[in-house]
Amino acid sequence: MTDRPLMGATVALVAGILAAFLWPPCLWLLLGMLLLLSLVFLLTRRRLWEKMALLALFALGGAYRLQQVSTIPAGDISRYAPLYITATGVVDSDVSLIADKTSGTPYAANFELDSRRFEIQETSDTKRNVSVSGRVSVRIPISDKRNTNVSQKEQDIAPLHYGDTVIVTGRLEVPTGPRNPGAFDDRAYLARKNIYATLTVHRSQDWERIAEPGFRGNLPTRLAYTLREGVRNHTRRVFSPERAEVLNGVLMGERDNLPPTLRDDFELTGATHILATADLHVGMLVVLLLWLLPRCGLALRSARLCTLLFLIVYALMAGGRPSVVRAVLMASIYLIGLLLEREPDLPNAIALAGLILLVWNPRELFDSGFQMSFATVMTLAAVMPRLEPLRHRIRAGIHGDWPGLNFVRSGTDVLLSYFLLALGAQLGVAPLIAYTFHNISLVSVFANTLVVPVVALLLAFGFLAVALGAITPLLAVPCDRLLDLLLAYVIGVIEFCARIPYANLNIPSPPLWALCLYYGGLAFGLWRWKRWEQRNKSA
Repeated sequence: MTDRPLMGATVALVAGILAAFLWPPCLWLLLGMLLLLSLVFLLTRRRLWEKMALLALFALGGAYRLQQVSTIPAGDISRYAPLYITATGVVDSDVSLIADKTSGTPYAANFELDSRRFEIQETSDTKRNVSVSGRVSVRIPISDKRNTNVSQKEQDIAPLHYGDTVIVTGRLEVPTGPRNPGAFDDRAYLARKNIYATLTVHRSQDWERIAEPGFRGNLPTRLAYTLREGVRNHTRRVFSPERAEVLNGVLMGERDNLPPTLRDDFELTGATHILATADLHVGMLVVLLLWLLPRCGLALRSARLCTLLFLIVYALMAGGRPSVVRAVLMASIYLIGLLLEREPDLPNAIALAGLILLVWNPRELFDSGFQMSFATVMTLAAVMPRLEPLRHRIRAGIHGDWPGLNFVRSGTDVLLSYFLLALGAQLGVAPLIAYTFHNISLVSVFANTLVVPVVALLLAFGFLAVALGAITPLLAVPCDRLLDLLLAYVIGVIEFCARIPYANLNIPSPPLWALCLYYGGLAFGLWRWKRWEQRNKSA
C-alpha cells in the first residue's frame, strides 16, 4: 500500500463485498479482525500491522455497504406487490422507446418512476391512499396515446419527459429472476438501481401526465436528457433507422432499438463496445475537446475545466452506466491532475474510480458490464507499455527515400496502434465474454482494427451535426452526408466480418477456477515481462 495505496484499498473493499455476498455473517468476523489488528498495532507500533488494520477496515466497509444496500426500506412500494394499483409519482429517468422491429414505429415506453403514493380500490365505492417511497420500473403503451404538450410530429417520440408527474394504473409485481441458466437476470439488474418492483400498464388510457406547479427533478439531469432527446430526434430524422440507431449507440450508448440481425453481427464480431459509451468514447472526446477548445479562443486551463464539465453532462446523457461513469471518473481524475499541475498515476486512477463506484453501489461488482469494463482497462494499462516498443520498431523499419514514405509510416503507425489496442482489450475481456455469453469471437481484433479509427470521426461530426441542426437543419447537411458514408462503412465492415466462416465459436461457460487461473497467469506473465525489461535496462 506504499506506492499505490488506493489499489490495496480497492482490493480489500472488493474482498469484503465478496465475503458478505458468499457468507453474510462475515461482517462480525471482519469487525473482530479489525479490532485485533488495531490492538496489535497499538502494542507493537509496526507499520505492517497498521496497513493490515487499514485493509481490514476497507474490507469491513465493503461488507457493511453490501448489506446496507441489499436491505429493502420498510416503506418501499415493492413490499405491496403483487397488487393492482393506481400510482402517482415523478418520471425519474430517461424515457426509452420500444419500437416495432418491422416498421420501426414506437409502441411502448419504459421509464423509472419515483413513487409517492398509490391508490387501492377496496370496494366498489371506497378507495384507500397509501404513502410510499422507492422507485419502480414502468412500461406503458403509447401507440394510440396523444400528448397535448408536444407537436403532432413529436408526440410518439416524446410521450413523457424526465421530471413529469404521472398517474399510472397497472399491475405491481416483483421482477422475476432468470428462467434459464445464463439468461438475463432482470431482478438483479433492477436491484443494482435500487428498484425492486415493476409496474405494467396494458391500456393507453390507464396512464396520464398531470400538471403540477414547479419542476420535479434535478436540473442538470433534465438538461442531459433534453440533449439526449435532441440527438435522438436529429439522427432519426436524417438517417435510415439502421444507421440512426448505430449512431445513437456510438454517441450515447443506446442500442435497444438496433435491428436484431445487426445487433447479432456486432456481438459476433466483438465490436459491441463501440455502441456502449466507455473508455474509447470518453478518451476520444477528451482529446477532441482539448484540441478544439483552445483553438476557439479558450485558455488551456479554461478548456480543461470546460471539458471536465462536459464529461459530467455526457455521463448523464449516456444513462449513468458503470462503464461510462468509471471512464468519466478516470478522465476527470486526469483533468483535475492537469488543473493542479500534477500527473496522476493510471493504476491509482483506475483504483480510485472503482473505489468510488463500489462504495456508492457495491452490487455493481456483480454486473458483467462493470467486470468487463475494468478487466479491459486494467489489461490495457498493463499490456500497452509492453507493446509500445514493438510498434516503434515496426515504424522505424519502414525507411527509404521514396515518395509517400511519411504517409505510409503514419498510416502504419495508426493501424498498428489500433490493432494492439484491440489485441490488449481482447486479452482482458475474452474470458468474461465466454463466461457470460458462451461465445468467443475470432475476428474481433481484425474487425475492431478496421472500425475503431472511425469512431472518433463519428463522435466529432455526430455532435457537430446535432449542434448545427439545432440552429438550422441546412447547416448540418455536409456533416450528415459525411456521417452517412462513415456509418455505411462501419455497418459494411461489421456485416462482412460477421459472415466470415468460423467468425464466432459457441462454447460452454468456463468454470470460475479457469477464469482465476487465466487472469492469474496473465498477471504473472506481465509481471515477469516487466522484470525482464527492467533487467535489460539496468544491464
